[in-house]
Amino acid sequence: MALHKHQMERTLRMSEQWVATTLTSISNAVMAADHQGCLTLMNPVAEALTGWRQEEAAGKPVAEVFQIGNDTTQIPSRSPVRQALAEGVPVRLANQILIAKDGTEKVVDVSAVPVKDDKENIAGVVLIVQDITERKRAEQMREALYRASLVIQEPHNLEERVNRLLTTAQTVLELDRVKVLLADPEGQWLQAVASIGTTEPLETIRVPIGPEGGAIAQAYLTRQTIVWDGRESVPQALRFSPPYDQIEALRSRVFANLPLVAEGRVIGILGADRIQSRRPLDPATVELLQLFAAQAAIAIASARLFEEMEATNRRRLALNQVAQTVNQSLNLQEVLDAALDATLNAVEVEGGNIRLWDEPQGVLAVAAFRGMSEWYIDQRRNFKPGEGVAGKVFERGETFLVEDMEQYPHLNEMAQRDGVRSVASVPIRSRDKMVGVMSILSHGQRRFTPPEIDLLTAIGNQIGTAIENARLFESIAQGKLELERSNQELEQFAYVASHDLQEPLRMVSNYIRLLARRYKGRFDADADEFIDYAVDGAKRMQTLIQDLLAYSRVGTRGREFEPTDCEGIFGQAVANLQMSVEECGAVVTHDPLPTVRGDGTQLSQLFQNLIGNAIKFRSEKPPAVHVGATRQAGAWLFSVRDNGISIDLGHAERIFLIFQRLHHKTEYPGTGIGLAICKRIVERHGGRIWMQSEPGEGTTFYFTIPDRQ
Repeated sequence: MALHKHQMERTLRMSEQWVATTLTSISNAVMAADHQGCLTLMNPVAEALTGWRQEEAAGKPVAEVFQIGNDTTQIPSRSPVRQALAEGVPVRLANQILIAKDGTEKVVDVSAVPVKDDKENIAGVVLIVQDITERKRAEQMREALYRASLVIQEPHNLEERVNRLLTTAQTVLELDRVKVLLADPEGQWLQAVASIGTTEPLETIRVPIGPEGGAIAQAYLTRQTIVWDGRESVPQALRFSPPYDQIEALRSRVFANLPLVAEGRVIGILGADRIQSRRPLDPATVELLQLFAAQAAIAIASARLFEEMEATNRRRLALNQVAQTVNQSLNLQEVLDAALDATLNAVEVEGGNIRLWDEPQGVLAVAAFRGMSEWYIDQRRNFKPGEGVAGKVFERGETFLVEDMEQYPHLNEMAQRDGVRSVASVPIRSRDKMVGVMSILSHGQRRFTPPEIDLLTAIGNQIGTAIENARLFESIAQGKLELERSNQELEQFAYVASHDLQEPLRMVSNYIRLLARRYKGRFDADADEFIDYAVDGAKRMQTLIQDLLAYSRVGTRGREFEPTDCEGIFGQAVANLQMSVEECGAVVTHDPLPTVRGDGTQLSQLFQNLIGNAIKFRSEKPPAVHVGATRQAGAWLFSVRDNGISIDLGHAERIFLIFQRLHHKTEYPGTGIGLAICKRIVERHGGRIWMQSEPGEGTTFYFTIPDRQ
């Protein structure tokens, strides 16, 4: 919101500057109000008209400074400023009675024009007041001015806006030709952007800014209106340039050249000609032309601002689109295509390409292209460093602009054959390393602006980031594939090893039992002890192999996840442990348990292992085990709390590793794989497991299960 307000205030300040600098020569009174309807600016004509000085009127409501009413009823009219602010459209009031500060009355026509920012929010109002008490205009003239002022407000592009103004001027003032020429950024030429009454192509109407530019250049340089009425004597102003010694050409027409002033500087010339009638341009007509010139300057300045704001929005949108694609996609080709499309749309050119460095081949290869012929791509798919425009950019690491390819025939003859006239190329870097070049191409001669080059550079940086992301993703994906393959091999090995060991172990175990039954007591005590060791070892080996097989099957033999009632699987786990529970007098309780999505068999094994551990590693007190569950953000947190022996927190991670034991097998039986299986089950379900323990207080195991809907 603060940024939006700042933009509105900035737009209003710019509007006020235009009024202050461009309308000082207008015979109308001009006032500006902010979005609250308070006066911010008034020109000298407005001061004289209202009797208020800007210093004393600034900040006051416009309705207080500018009091008007209808000329027939004398009833105060609704404030045009308030109306423009409320309705968001220009307000026109004709034949209004203005009551000046000293009480005098004047008849005026009023125009209140809302000023909008780039988001179409009203930032203020410009009030234009014409005093028709002393200077009456014909109804046709007033209608023409009204139509001309409308052009300024309407959202047309520069050429259309100026053409509509010129058409109005030509009709009202009975002119044969009217044209607008604007200065180029370097101040070398005045180039026609609109012309009425001639079939001459606009691109051929070009006047140098200098002595050879004649009266048009003179008006531009001196900021003065120059009028020629066809008299035989040549005015001093027209002796400015050699071409005007051809006096016969001057006698054939009447013309006026008026400077277009915007934001305190001359931006071009309004030229008017009478060739057929050669009726002189009287002072009233010249004054009206000056008004048209001022309006044309406002229209051009606002159109330029509007176009620049649109271009800025396009550039911002392009950057956002590319950044979003980079963030959301790891597909490099998708990013390159999106970046090129966004760039061409923002800069408004016909084509372009992105070349990436192919290090093994030592070439810049086309990775994406638009608006270029297949013939050209086939012929020049690969560039070597230093070859063509792209090769030079890659070699130097600098932006390269070509306004006219015809001036650089050695760079790329094929590009010229493909109709390319102007080129802008920027380097693409990844971690300060050159990785490619992006080029945009225009079929017409084009001068690329600094904001456009900044956009290309920024998008080039985004592409560099995308390349880095793609390479990183490729590396991670490769590592992931290697890890998955390794895990699969390990799981297969564990399964095959444990499964294949079952049969020979079963045979060894059977024969040892047979040996124990037949020969126990027939040998000495040592032999009987050895036989007992062998039987016990076979049992433990069989248990170990079965546990290893269970561990390997957690990730490969699990069931698909489905809604699982934890109350039910808890009851099943306790039932499986019933004999152990009864032997030691254990008490197993639980809170209400939820339903989660998971593998019911594995979750039952998880509860059974944790409750069984709590019973196994009991203290001298009867075991008390409690299972709880609480809902957290996106997951269920389960706890299994006991009052048994404590675990040193230094072993908190070790106890979840396979075959890790904290006690000798003579103290507590087991293979040391139960908690490792618990960890695999929890991780398969997308959760994590950990423990907390305090000396003499027992141990609590925690694990999470995501709350999947």
